[in-house]
Amino acid sequence: MGGGTSARGAYSGPGSSFSITLMADSPMVPSMGAMPGNAQMVAAIGSIGRVNRQDFLNQDGTLSGLIGNQGLVQAEGGKIATMVEHLERMDLRELMMFGM
Repeated sequence: MGGGTSARGAYSGPGSSFSITLMADSPMVPSMGAMPGNAQMVAAIGSIGRVNRQDFLNQDGTLSGLIGNQGLVQAEGGKIATMVEHLERMDLRELMMFGM
């Protein structure tokens, strides 16, 4: 994905399977920073929702959240409600502190 560090986990259960990817030090991360503040851009590509006080862009069922302007958390491939439930269990504030 253009450099940086990433980790990916695959989840499956009754009726849903999806993956969560964490990315840091990627050229893709800073480009995400402008999206939540740009209403026209968001309207054109998706919608913004909140998970654990963090903004996540929902773009055709892929949830992407910029964490501390340093890292990107992305969930894709499953039911939105199921992915949000799992993202809510993550300590996103701790990821920011970890230096993601």
